[in-house]
Amino acid sequence: MLGLVGLATWLCFPAVDSGQLAVSVDGARGRYSSAWTGLTLAMVYSIMLAWLGFYLVRGTVARDFDTRVWQLLVATPMTRSGYLVAKWGSHMAVFSLVLAVGLGVGVVAQWVRAEDGAFDLVELVKPVLILTVPALSLTAFFAILFDMVPMLRRTGGNVLYFFVWIMLFAGLSAGFDPATDTARLQALKDPAGFSLARHSIALGLADEMPKMDFARVSVTVAIGELGSTSGQPRLFDWTAWNVEAAALPGRLFWLLLGLLGSAALAPFLDRAAARTHAAPAGDHTGRHLRWLDRVLRPLEHGALGTLVAAELRLALRRRGLLWWGALLIAGIVQVAAPLPTAAAAAVVAWMLGVDVHARALLREAETRTAGLVFTAPDAARRVSLARLLSALVLSLLAVAPLLLRSASTSAGITGAVLLVAAAIAALGLAGGALFRSPRPYELAMVALAYVGVQGAGPLAVAAQTPTMGAAIGIALGSSLVLLVATMPGLAAASERRV
Repeated sequence: MLGLVGLATWLCFPAVDSGQLAVSVDGARGRYSSAWTGLTLAMVYSIMLAWLGFYLVRGTVARDFDTRVWQLLVATPMTRSGYLVAKWGSHMAVFSLVLAVGLGVGVVAQWVRAEDGAFDLVELVKPVLILTVPALSLTAFFAILFDMVPMLRRTGGNVLYFFVWIMLFAGLSAGFDPATDTARLQALKDPAGFSLARHSIALGLADEMPKMDFARVSVTVAIGELGSTSGQPRLFDWTAWNVEAAALPGRLFWLLLGLLGSAALAPFLDRAAARTHAAPAGDHTGRHLRWLDRVLRPLEHGALGTLVAAELRLALRRRGLLWWGALLIAGIVQVAAPLPTAAAAAVVAWMLGVDVHARALLREAETRTAGLVFTAPDAARRVSLARLLSALVLSLLAVAPLLLRSASTSAGITGAVLLVAAAIAALGLAGGALFRSPRPYELAMVALAYVGVQGAGPLAVAAQTPTMGAAIGIALGSSLVLLVATMPGLAAASERRV
């Protein structure tokens, strides 16, 4: 994460002759002073870290529950609200480290670009404290909240938070009317503070750039090639951010909301901890899926077939009726809807199995069964192969209606669907083998699915180009090579993690 933040920070300060803008004000930007550096980073971090930071810090409360450390802590004089406030504070401490690294890179970028050599620590840090820290306070709260809800502790929570972020941080930032919205209103209606920054920029440039239409000023944020423009950008001086005092209570509101909201979860701590180790109420889903044993029985010939059937049974027997209903609806849409909508439904169907792909190679580390599973000869290779095949089967079954439709109507997307289905399965296992964590793969899949349902990106099989297909093929091949290379060390890595 620190490396990613450092790289993203450096890309926020392209040279003036590069034709790129990280923060564009109607095609212009401020000279790289301490004030503009801080404001740029605050706007980028309020959006980026509010998303990625959740995946960085979440899991600390759930870890205490899973390891039964909570039972020791609850026996001490520590209060439950104090425990949650400490968790919130630890999350904010991690965020502060990330922000410090990013600001350090920003100082280096200001010195290298040499557009304004004056260094002002207050102006550098002020935008981050006012804009970014309150946004990250909410992120820390959601990390605690999702840990306390059993159904949100794993992949479901990782997927859901992406949409929470879209709605709460990215979505609310879009509602900006500089002609009518005051600084106080902007500070209250936007947790990320992005619209407040745009309001301040528009107000500050009223004298600097008098010909600019104040009511229509456009401020956008992009990094790297996404921020390309034609020719050199116009530059203006921005040596201080004179934030309006009326905006400060609004930013303090979001900061305290995250802190006090975390403390307010204290009455639910015991219940959340008890549900972590509670025995299942009964395998009612399994009773309704007895047909699954009959369907999988033909696979149970030979050691590999038996393992594949067992993996499929583990993945499907504990699925609830809601999951099966969602899969059924996605299948109907794949058959009956227009092709672009059917392709979007295929993306949704793939997302229903993202947890299987992401955690397939991590099961022994999570359940502490590596010493049992990998005692058999050549177990690591056979288990990895069986899980790859079962993941591929699930990925293909999710889009079987679309495959049948394509084959029967000559839609011309059969190859694309098969390629993407195989890549999704292989990349999930490869991500687990490489990172020893499901989160990078889940994070990537959520982002790709978001653009995929809109008809863009590698998951949009109805609009796949030869170049995109080649890239997916390379990713598939690289994932298979990585899996083969890491198979011998799978058992040892799982045991070390336990």
